[in-house]
Amino acid sequence: MSVKSRWVKRLICFIVFILTASCSSESNRESKETQEQTAILLDSLRVRVVLDATPGFKYPRMYHEFHFVGHLNIPGVIDIFAYKSGSIDYGAQLDFFGARPKGVKYRHSDRIWSSDLADVGSEVPYSFRVSAHSKGRKIRNLTIDSIAVVEKNTDGPRPFAKSKQLTGPDYFCGSPLYSQNGKWLYYKEYKRESHRVRIVRLSTENDFHESIVECNRGDLGGYTLAGRDTKLVYAVNKWKQKSKLVIKDLLTGKNRKLSFNGFFRDSKLIHIPTTQKYLCLSAENAARMHGDLVLVDAANVSIDVLVSDGSAGHILFYNAGPGTKEIYYGVQLSKRPFGSWTIVKRMDLRSRHVETFIREFHGTELVWAPNGRDFAFIRDGNIYLNESGKERRITTYPGRDRSLSFAPDGSRIVFASNRRHEYQVWQVVL
Repeated sequence: MSVKSRWVKRLICFIVFILTASCSSESNRESKETQEQTAILLDSLRVRVVLDATPGFKYPRMYHEFHFVGHLNIPGVIDIFAYKSGSIDYGAQLDFFGARPKGVKYRHSDRIWSSDLADVGSEVPYSFRVSAHSKGRKIRNLTIDSIAVVEKNTDGPRPFAKSKQLTGPDYFCGSPLYSQNGKWLYYKEYKRESHRVRIVRLSTENDFHESIVECNRGDLGGYTLAGRDTKLVYAVNKWKQKSKLVIKDLLTGKNRKLSFNGFFRDSKLIHIPTTQKYLCLSAENAARMHGDLVLVDAANVSIDVLVSDGSAGHILFYNAGPGTKEIYYGVQLSKRPFGSWTIVKRMDLRSRHVETFIREFHGTELVWAPNGRDFAFIRDGNIYLNESGKERRITTYPGRDRSLSFAPDGSRIVFASNRRHEYQVWQVVL
């Protein structure tokens, strides 16, 4: 055989080898792609976009509701469920227990409130994705892009008949506080995408409102009123800096800043009537989860520790009493074998004598009514009123209420509530 013939034969063999390897690789790739596509099987997916116009709310809101059922076609784990539509970017982890066998079903349902609004009957696009993993192989994510037609709902849970929504929809609002003369309602407000927070006051006679203070959201602590509503006092915390108590004269607009060692832990600041002293929680630094109950003296620029954190449990709430020289605070104890409970204590600020007011308190917050006999509190997210020892439920709604404040005449309570997901300021007539 000539040299030329040998080289021709070698070339033909090489071409045959390349073609065979290419076909085999293509076949393996097609098999792998088919396997990846069938790794997660969708049994059912129902998506609803609803414009909720239930009576009793100040404005309509829209929510997305979905119900997902799927299963694995190969051994592995479905771990992340993601849903995107407009401003919604939702994610949830479905499995925490490692690999599952083939055929295991997963179910996931949720309702997400949105700040977006759309007309009834219009189409809203959404993207649905489920990611998974399997040992030794890569699983292709299940992705579905589709649209949902906006429905209308007017039969959602209605607020209590005597309650009224006062704020919204552009801001999250909370920490409401009535002025002593009842002409103004103060509260905090901020936008989700903003790092700024404001203290705003709203006229109780009309819809006039104005911003009083604005600062970074993480810096603003609690606030209160003093000097017969002529002074707004608020706490400012800076990371690795001294905390400040700012006293703003509402008549002249001038600020007086006082520096203190420590970190004003809580978002609540309580003025002790007829004094320049304020009740709050203070910690050594921002890293501490709890704080000591302290009395901040603005006149002498000093802090007096009333109850040390951990000495008798963690302090859950505190407030001034009906008298000018006493305070009440709730302490969480955890010495029982079946969990923790709360005990409410009363302290005389002059003698510092402490006594038990309620031995076993099933609630959070405790705010005294102007009459000095009754008090309101929160239990299971709803407001209750204790009238001479008899409890009466004030609000009934599947949401969480907090930050109670009585009107000066005791006829109303303002509070923050996350009905329909976002916190807003509400008012209820007693």
